[in-house]
Amino acid sequence: MRPEGRHRLFLVVVVSAMTLMFGYLLAQLVRIQIVESDFYAARADRYHLFVRQAKAPRGRILDRHGAVLAESVPVKNLWARPASLPDVERVARRLAPVLDTDVASLLGRLESGSRAMCLARDVQEADAIAELERAVKELAREGQTGLDLHDDFLRVYPFGDEAAHVVGCVGVDGEGLIGAERIYDASLVGRPGFEQLERDGKTRAFYTHRAAREEPTPGSDVVLTLDVVIQHFLERQVQWAYDRWDAESVVGVVVSPADGRVLALANRPTFDPKRLDQTSRDALRNRAVTDTFAPGSTFKPFVVAAALDAGRVVPEETFDCGNGEYWFDRRLVHDVHPEDTLDVPGILVRSSNIGVAQIGLRLGGARVREAVQAFGFGRKTGIGFGGESAGVLTSPRNWTETYTTVSVSFGQEIASTPLQLALGFSALVNGGRYESGQLLERLVHPDGIVETVERPLPRQVVTPSTSASIRDMLVRVCEEGSGEPAKVEGYRVGGKTGTSEKFKGKIKEGYISSFAAFAPAEDPALCVVFLVNEPKGARYGRVVAAPAVGRVLADALAYLEVPPTAPVEGDGGISRSADPHGDRSRYEQAN
Repeated sequence: MRPEGRHRLFLVVVVSAMTLMFGYLLAQLVRIQIVESDFYAARADRYHLFVRQAKAPRGRILDRHGAVLAESVPVKNLWARPASLPDVERVARRLAPVLDTDVASLLGRLESGSRAMCLARDVQEADAIAELERAVKELAREGQTGLDLHDDFLRVYPFGDEAAHVVGCVGVDGEGLIGAERIYDASLVGRPGFEQLERDGKTRAFYTHRAAREEPTPGSDVVLTLDVVIQHFLERQVQWAYDRWDAESVVGVVVSPADGRVLALANRPTFDPKRLDQTSRDALRNRAVTDTFAPGSTFKPFVVAAALDAGRVVPEETFDCGNGEYWFDRRLVHDVHPEDTLDVPGILVRSSNIGVAQIGLRLGGARVREAVQAFGFGRKTGIGFGGESAGVLTSPRNWTETYTTVSVSFGQEIASTPLQLALGFSALVNGGRYESGQLLERLVHPDGIVETVERPLPRQVVTPSTSASIRDMLVRVCEEGSGEPAKVEGYRVGGKTGTSEKFKGKIKEGYISSFAAFAPAEDPALCVVFLVNEPKGARYGRVVAAPAVGRVLADALAYLEVPPTAPVEGDGGISRSADPHGDRSRYEQAN
């Protein structure tokens, strides 16, 4: 072949090859850019786009007047990716004084081989945040791009361990663990937002026109029925009893008899919601709803009320109390204070086991059991606390007249939680209406809409006249009997003490001293139940529990500005310990 022919053939081959190559490239471009563009765009986005979640602040928990019991405050966390730090020694030197640590310690952490680490957590002070931001920006300008300041929230509890078992606490991930934090977790949790960012080949984040952002929605505020001032009064007396009697535990509950609102609830031992790592499981227990006890003599008014309401006894009727010893079939029952005969009020004033057992038998076991259930015993209150106990109530199949009816009449062979007793006692004195316990006052949503609580209708347990009769009898207990140390200057107080034995098997472990009281007697504004478990040096509710309850009532009635209802004659009883309104103003200033 002549040279010209070979040259033309070469050109044809080259041109054909290039045409095929460019045709192939064009086909690939069409496939990538048009036919399969969505696939490759998504693939690229996976490398260059990422979504950073923006946390939502958890809703606040407030008392009924708006005092903040728990809230989330914004904080900053400093994270490092050591692999993206060209000069970790330079970073350590710059950050060490800002983080209040030594250079060698910080350098050791950065050289530990971790892919990511938190160098500073929950930085809250504005000056500290500003200093951190300056240091991070300065290092970024020098090419140290592996440092990130992230927004976060820190849960704080302004009142520390006060009302800790009611308010509760959150875990490390911000989820509610106990108390109101857990009960109302679904309302408190907000909706997180997000921001879409792009990053370059060195994983540095930057915003582009494609970036998207949605602001987080805060959680709803939860308003509880608690009153922080009354809570403070109760906490003070619970701590006093815990220390004074070297007790195993102490529980106090304050309820509004008119509507079942829980105004205060305190336990000892207690805990600090911010120091869960230093808290025992025992201290976390809300004994007001988890622990049961034999109510002892505090239970006697319920049996008397049921018998009065059923017309089985009248107040003036007298009973043979056997001078302190009485046989019920083959069972001998004793009284601490021997009496020959007592009328119905006298049975409560003298706290006669013998007298109230006869009243219980007059009513009959079936009706005693019905009355016990009607006052809320033997079933959960439904207030929402985790681990709530229903108490202990003998089944009808195992109920006997000689033993169960007699025992239950003076508060044995039955077990109640302190909250059950408080709600039952409220029904006893508020006109005979059982009001379900209430902890949630209302929800306030981020858009300002207020959601109120739908409450169950109260049920009438005894008639208003029976309730009035029981109130008068219980006032006599505080004027003439074991409740006298709880008398409050200017008010008629009613109540009933109780002392019950604790057994483990057949071995007696100690005593539980209790007192349930209300005031003022004419229209009860407060009902207080106080329980001291295994006091040392004394055992009777008159000595151990009644004085503390009297001080709670004195301060709380003055704080609520309840008008005095009784003249002060001689020793009028306990007066308030301090200006109660000073406590409210102090809390308002703190919040």
